[in-house]
Amino acid sequence: MPRLGIVNNFAFDAEAFADYMQEQSCLNNRILASGIMVEDPIIEKAVGKSGNVGTVPFFLPVDGEPDALNDDGKTDNKPTALKGSKQTYMAMARMKSWYEETYTRYLTGESPLHNLANNLVIPYWTNQWEAELMAITKGIMGLDAMASHKTDLSVTTGSITDANKIDLTTHLDLGQKALG
Repeated sequence: MPRLGIVNNFAFDAEAFADYMQEQSCLNNRILASGIMVEDPIIEKAVGKSGNVGTVPFFLPVDGEPDALNDDGKTDNKPTALKGSKQTYMAMARMKSWYEETYTRYLTGESPLHNLANNLVIPYWTNQWEAELMAITKGIMGLDAMASHKTDLSVTTGSITDANKIDLTTHLDLGQKALG
């Protein structure tokens, strides 16, 4: 008669249990799914040469000022200098490994590592990268210099006013304030 057993936190009894199923995660990764982070071949190439910190130089766009002159043949047209800048980055690298306890596969009939490879690795790293992104964002938004780029629409006491309501242009106003 088969007996119920637990090996390495895995229950087994071929006659009593159905096949193993994967529990669904309650986490959702809508921020990363939005495409906010993408791979950049220029940065990947630079990281491969210089470790995890580097600098990418770039040209600034020409100014958008409406100061173009009338071409009347008399006006002196003094050129505007083109400008560039740079951005320093730090690449993050993380690692994690798992192992399958001895005999788990044989006693349960299922391979935890096979399940890991098929169902868990990509969600694990997606959750990790989103947590990293949120930690970086929290750090940046905590800087004193960012105070003028944040808006708090919450109301903890008193009444809701027009300043606390979200309307058709709120997202535009918030975007303009956030980006300067």
